[in-house]
Amino acid sequence: MYRYLVNGRLIRHTTKLINQHQSNFCSNDRSSTTHFGFENVTAEEKSKKVNDVFSNVASKYDIMNDVMSAGVHRCWKKRFIEKLDPMPNTKLLDVAGGTGDISFQFIDYFKGLYLSNV
Repeated sequence: MYRYLVNGRLIRHTTKLINQHQSNFCSNDRSSTTHFGFENVTAEEKSKKVNDVFSNVASKYDIMNDVMSAGVHRCWKKRFIEKLDPMPNTKLLDVAGGTGDISFQFIDYFKGLYLSNV
């Protein structure tokens, strides 16, 4: 039996359940069905549908974040970098960061440091 935390809750799974999930997830069978919302679709259809969703949202992503967070998401990202307090040799990997806002805040942080010290 495996135990791990997901969103602060203890989850228990048997090896059999995990192996079944991994074999379904790692399957190269593109004709197998999977879920997309409330639909059952082939893995190939899901890939296209996910790509379509991201393509439709991409140009409006920043506006959607502004509306949904009332603009506070920009403050959160700036505060995150300030609390991180990176040193000049710090490396940052911005994974799944939407439009790269964290990376741009990181760059602006160093621009501010160097420009204010000139």
